[in-house]
Amino acid sequence: MASSTYTSFDYLDKEVLEMAVLFKWRSLAFLLFGVLYEGVCAKSHAELVKRAFDKGRQAVTERYDVIKPNFHEYDVAGLEHGCRWKMGLMMKPSPFAQYMERHAVFYLAATRYIVQRSSMNPREILSDPAFREEWKTQSAEQGIMEEGGCAGDIAAVKQFCKSHLNERFRTADGLCNNINNPTWGRAGTPHARFLPPLYGDDLNMGDTPRIDSVAGGLLPSARDVSVKVFRHFEFNNHPTHTHMLMAMGQFIDHDLTFTPHEKGQNGADIDCCLKMPNGLLIDRPECFPINVTAGDPHFRKDCLNFARSSPAIQTGCGVSLMSSPDNLPPPGPRDTCALTADHTERCLKAGDERANEILNLGMMHIVFLREHNRIAYKLAKKCRRFRRNNNRLFEETRRIIIGIMQKITFYEFLPEVLGSKTMRKHQLKEQQYRGYDPEVDPSILNEFSTGAFRFGHSLIPNHFAFMNEDLSTDYTKHVSETFFKPIEVQHKDLMKKLLRYLTTTKSHVVDREFSESVQDRLFEDEAGDSFDLVANNIQRGRDHGLASYMEVRRACRLQTVSTFPNLPNMTPENRALLQDVYADVDDIDLFAGGILEKHVRGGVVGPTFACIIGEQFRRLRQGDSFYFERHKTSSREFDTRGSVKRRIGKEKDRLRGGSVKRRIGLEEDRLRGGSVLRRISFEKDRLRE
Repeated sequence: MASSTYTSFDYLDKEVLEMAVLFKWRSLAFLLFGVLYEGVCAKSHAELVKRAFDKGRQAVTERYDVIKPNFHEYDVAGLEHGCRWKMGLMMKPSPFAQYMERHAVFYLAATRYIVQRSSMNPREILSDPAFREEWKTQSAEQGIMEEGGCAGDIAAVKQFCKSHLNERFRTADGLCNNINNPTWGRAGTPHARFLPPLYGDDLNMGDTPRIDSVAGGLLPSARDVSVKVFRHFEFNNHPTHTHMLMAMGQFIDHDLTFTPHEKGQNGADIDCCLKMPNGLLIDRPECFPINVTAGDPHFRKDCLNFARSSPAIQTGCGVSLMSSPDNLPPPGPRDTCALTADHTERCLKAGDERANEILNLGMMHIVFLREHNRIAYKLAKKCRRFRRNNNRLFEETRRIIIGIMQKITFYEFLPEVLGSKTMRKHQLKEQQYRGYDPEVDPSILNEFSTGAFRFGHSLIPNHFAFMNEDLSTDYTKHVSETFFKPIEVQHKDLMKKLLRYLTTTKSHVVDREFSESVQDRLFEDEAGDSFDLVANNIQRGRDHGLASYMEVRRACRLQTVSTFPNLPNMTPENRALLQDVYADVDDIDLFAGGILEKHVRGGVVGPTFACIIGEQFRRLRQGDSFYFERHKTSSREFDTRGSVKRRIGKEKDRLRGGSVKRRIGLEEDRLRGGSVLRRISFEKDRLRE
């Protein structure tokens, strides 16, 4: 039975059946049209590419003029601010992302047609000069390239970047970071790959997610894996880290990664649990629903809604900060959070819409906004020409904030995550920086964003506590009650109380224990409908065609095995849990296997996740032409002293001790070479032009 949150589709009348049948007939009509159109085999590259482009147009028409409109009335049905709405809001695509999605559908269909009509695979097609030239020619002739809105290999783009070769400030979206490859690392571009994708369709192009077991049959339900392996609720606390490790990690993650989900017509949130009268789920290309087995310990429905990520293609596309009088982010649209008209608070408007998702994210946005404005004020006061040029003042301040963020990330956060040995292995130590390397692509790896860097989900607590000055608890609030409700961070006293909790309370350990707030009650709504973050992580990896856990270990040059009892870097109990749910070790999902590993020495993740995270941040540092240490002045510019109050809302004496360990979970005796005073604040005599 579908959840009571939405209209039940278990017993639909003939209208729904007719709608589904109509959808199938229209799809068959497009297929029949294509067969009749083809007639004889193409005799030249030009003919083949032309017909491929026709196939691309048919695919776009079918997806956007048939499928989405047919299901629109069911997609828009449901509870306002419900679970499905919150899931859609978390990964809401921008208008540009939706625009590019259509082109991805077009190009994927065209490529699929060429592969099916030739003896070449997609990689061979891309490397064939004749095909590339014909593809480029017809794209230009038909205006397809221009409509795509991007072109990393177009001479004009490279010329633009070369004309800005000596720019002091990076562009807002990262364009021109690399002069020869202008879109490497640019926002809004597809993920890179550590390993080739492994999808379920014959052509391995992503039409079908990874669903098959190597032993035959299907992979286990992502929810079954979550329940059988990870649902225990027996938490272990870290001896030194505080909850700020989680808060800072999530802030960094959202700064680096964003993968929009598919939407219905007019941006509606897709209902992937829509059923036929016979009880079977209606098959939609945008959907990959999660099956819930009967007898589930929490859910009383048989389907968890799951919209696939928007398709993307590797085409090469791709003053002070605004604040309110109370030094908070300006108000955002009401549809960006779950607050109603009854609330006096507002949605927060930030560079990332997920600032409203959970309290610690909203808090971190406010902290860095205030630090930005504090520095801007000091710069304007010290440097007269900045007072006459607001844009220059903004860019100089932004440059400093980026440097602060990078120093915290690479030299305070990462050492605690990876440990000293892994930092050295991936050349991430401070003394190992050798400058910018234009041959390194800093683009975000799929295995990083969809797998390894989700380790922090194990650190999310069940409750937020609001603590008084003496560190006694004033009150607590279940995390599930705070999703997309940024209330407390908009009140000065409550934000201080939340900060005390995050900076003084011991963090959970990264392991197989996940809090109920995210495993059973993620985005819970008033009707009691909710989601499972662990199942989501596993399903998203399959959606993206991530290689199996064992394949990733092989790529990392770690030990691989063929039997569960021999799984390395795991306890016997964790091996048994995996064996109970997976048919073969080569079926194990990257997230499920990686999170269960014993930690590397001095870190909080196992060797597989450490490999991926280390490789990603090596690329981010070496491939960043604006990295804060690239120029000799950087060490003086960013090694500054100040006061704790400047980082966390100018709280003078509220945070007793004020040491680094209370903000990002680090022990004093493990921090050689400086306290937080050096890392984020600026002293007057250090402010340089």
